[in-house]
Amino acid sequence: MKAFKNMHQFEGRSSFTTWVYAIARNVLMDFLRDKYKMIFSNEELTDGEVKTESSSIQERKQRKVENLLAQLPDKYSQVLRLRFLQNLSITETAQVLGISENNVKVCQLRALQKAKVLKIKDASHG
Repeated sequence: MKAFKNMHQFEGRSSFTTWVYAIARNVLMDFLRDKYKMIFSNEELTDGEVKTESSSIQERKQRKVENLLAQLPDKYSQVLRLRFLQNLSITETAQVLGISENNVKVCQLRALQKAKVLKIKDASHG
Protein backbone atom coordinates (compact mmCIF):
# COMPACT_ATOMS: atom_id res chain seq x y z
CA MET A 1 0.00 0.00 0.00
CA LYS A 2 2.79 2.40 0.87
CA ALA A 3 4.47 1.85 -2.49
CA PHE A 4 1.20 2.34 -4.32
CA LYS A 5 0.44 5.56 -2.44
CA ASN A 6 3.93 6.89 -3.16
CA MET A 7 4.15 5.81 -6.79
CA HIS A 8 4.59 9.44 -7.83
CA GLN A 9 7.93 9.47 -5.95
CA PHE A 10 9.46 6.65 -8.02
CA GLU A 11 12.27 8.34 -9.96
CA GLY A 12 13.59 5.39 -11.94
CA ARG A 13 17.10 5.60 -10.47
CA SER A 14 16.77 1.91 -9.62
CA SER A 15 14.54 -0.88 -10.86
CA PHE A 16 10.92 -0.76 -9.75
CA THR A 17 11.41 -4.05 -7.87
CA THR A 18 14.36 -2.64 -5.94
CA TRP A 19 12.34 0.46 -5.06
CA VAL A 20 9.40 -1.62 -3.77
CA TYR A 21 11.78 -3.91 -1.86
CA ALA A 22 13.39 -0.88 -0.18
CA ILE A 23 9.98 0.38 0.91
CA ALA A 24 9.04 -3.04 2.29
CA ARG A 25 12.36 -3.30 4.14
CA ASN A 26 11.91 0.17 5.65
CA VAL A 27 8.36 -0.62 6.77
CA LEU A 28 9.63 -3.80 8.44
CA MET A 29 12.48 -1.95 10.13
CA ASP A 30 10.06 0.70 11.42
CA PHE A 31 7.86 -2.07 12.81
CA LEU A 32 10.80 -3.77 14.54
CA ARG A 33 12.06 -0.46 15.90
CA ASP A 34 8.61 0.25 17.38
CA LYS A 35 8.36 -3.29 18.78
CA TYR A 36 11.71 -3.08 20.57
CA LYS A 37 10.92 0.43 21.74
CA MET A 38 7.84 -0.93 23.53
CA ILE A 39 9.77 -3.79 25.09
CA PHE A 40 12.51 -1.54 26.40
CA SER A 41 10.48 1.44 27.50
CA ASN A 42 12.31 2.78 30.58
CA GLU A 43 9.08 4.17 31.97
CA GLU A 44 7.56 0.71 32.15
CA LEU A 45 10.52 -0.73 34.04
CA THR A 46 11.37 2.15 36.38
CA ASP A 47 8.13 3.93 37.20
CA GLY A 48 8.18 2.71 40.81
CA GLU A 49 5.06 0.58 40.52
CA VAL A 50 4.89 -2.92 41.92
CA LYS A 51 6.19 -5.29 39.28
CA THR A 52 3.46 -7.11 37.42
CA GLU A 53 3.69 -10.27 35.43
CA SER A 54 3.93 -8.23 32.23
CA SER A 55 6.95 -6.26 33.49
CA SER A 56 8.53 -9.55 34.54
CA ILE A 57 7.98 -10.89 31.03
CA GLN A 58 9.45 -7.73 29.54
CA GLU A 59 12.50 -8.00 31.80
CA ARG A 60 13.03 -11.58 30.58
CA LYS A 61 12.75 -10.39 26.99
CA GLN A 62 15.23 -7.61 27.73
CA ARG A 63 17.69 -10.11 29.23
CA LYS A 64 17.33 -12.36 26.17
CA VAL A 65 17.99 -9.46 23.81
CA GLU A 66 20.95 -8.27 25.90
CA ASN A 67 22.37 -11.82 25.89
CA LEU A 68 21.92 -12.02 22.14
CA LEU A 69 23.60 -8.63 21.62
CA ALA A 70 26.50 -9.71 23.84
CA GLN A 71 27.17 -12.64 21.51
CA LEU A 72 27.49 -10.40 18.45
CA PRO A 73 30.68 -8.67 17.35
CA ASP A 74 30.97 -5.26 18.99
CA LYS A 75 30.31 -3.25 15.83
CA TYR A 76 27.15 -5.26 15.06
CA SER A 77 25.91 -4.90 18.62
CA GLN A 78 26.51 -1.15 18.57
CA VAL A 79 24.60 -0.73 15.31
CA LEU A 80 21.60 -2.70 16.57
CA ARG A 81 21.54 -0.84 19.89
CA LEU A 82 21.65 2.54 18.21
CA ARG A 83 19.14 1.66 15.49
CA PHE A 84 16.56 -0.30 17.49
CA LEU A 85 17.00 0.53 21.16
CA GLN A 86 17.88 4.20 20.79
CA ASN A 87 15.79 4.61 17.63
CA LEU A 88 18.50 6.49 15.71
CA SER A 89 18.34 6.88 11.95
CA ILE A 90 20.96 5.38 9.67
CA THR A 91 22.52 8.82 9.27
CA GLU A 92 22.62 9.42 13.04
CA THR A 93 24.07 5.95 13.65
CA ALA A 94 26.77 6.57 11.04
CA GLN A 95 27.67 9.86 12.72
CA VAL A 96 27.85 8.32 16.20
CA LEU A 97 30.05 5.45 15.03
CA GLY A 98 32.11 7.51 12.59
CA ILE A 99 31.36 5.22 9.66
CA SER A 100 29.51 5.62 6.36
CA GLU A 101 25.76 5.17 6.03
CA ASN A 102 26.37 2.25 3.68
CA ASN A 103 28.58 0.63 6.32
CA VAL A 104 25.75 1.03 8.86
CA LYS A 105 23.33 -0.66 6.46
CA VAL A 106 25.72 -3.54 5.82
CA CYS A 107 26.48 -4.00 9.53
CA GLN A 108 22.79 -3.88 10.38
CA LEU A 109 21.90 -6.50 7.80
CA ARG A 110 24.74 -8.80 8.85
CA ALA A 111 23.97 -8.27 12.55
CA LEU A 112 20.31 -9.18 12.05
CA GLN A 113 21.29 -12.26 10.06
CA LYS A 114 23.78 -13.36 12.72
CA ALA A 115 21.29 -12.62 15.52
CA LYS A 116 18.70 -14.77 13.76
CA VAL A 117 21.15 -17.68 13.58
CA LEU A 118 22.08 -17.24 17.25
CA LYS A 119 18.42 -17.09 18.26
CA ILE A 120 17.70 -20.29 16.35
CA LYS A 121 20.67 -22.04 17.99
CA ASP A 122 19.54 -20.77 21.42
CA ALA A 123 15.99 -22.01 20.85
CA SER A 124 17.23 -25.45 19.85
CA HIS A 125 19.32 -25.71 23.06
CA GLY A 126 16.64 -24.67 25.47
